[in-house]
Amino acid sequence: MCASADGLSSNLAITCLPKVNFPRKRARGCDKYLVSRFIANAVEILAAAENTMNAGSMPSDLTILISAEGGIHMVADSDWPLESLRQFHGSSAAYRVHPVADKVRVEGRSGSQTCQFETEKPASVARFLLNSVPGYHITGLMLPAAA
Repeated sequence: MCASADGLSSNLAITCLPKVNFPRKRARGCDKYLVSRFIANAVEILAAAENTMNAGSMPSDLTILISAEGGIHMVADSDWPLESLRQFHGSSAAYRVHPVADKVRVEGRSGSQTCQFETEKPASVARFLLNSVPGYHITGLMLPAAA
């Protein structure tokens, strides 16, 4: 018999399996395990803000504070410097989402670590993608014939 999520015992036949820790093997050439949780959180926050923009809304100016225990505290429209806000609340990491025109910037701070990610303007991305492979090939220079 296992305890349910509300802490009460249940008469249902539930099998409680032990937690299994699978060994982490690092693949050759893979840097996945080198990326810290701090950076991974910033990238996930940027992706969420970018998805909001793609859905037609503009994300609000928001600061996300994460405690050492993993608790999340959100502060809207704060004019405090990010590091001051992080220290004031005793958070281990702080992230600020800042929309600018048709871009979104995410700034992060955690102790001595800092990061800043920004989306590109859609026109810049289109120009990059379209110019990466030219639709023509120059084979030689042809001069006009003399008259």
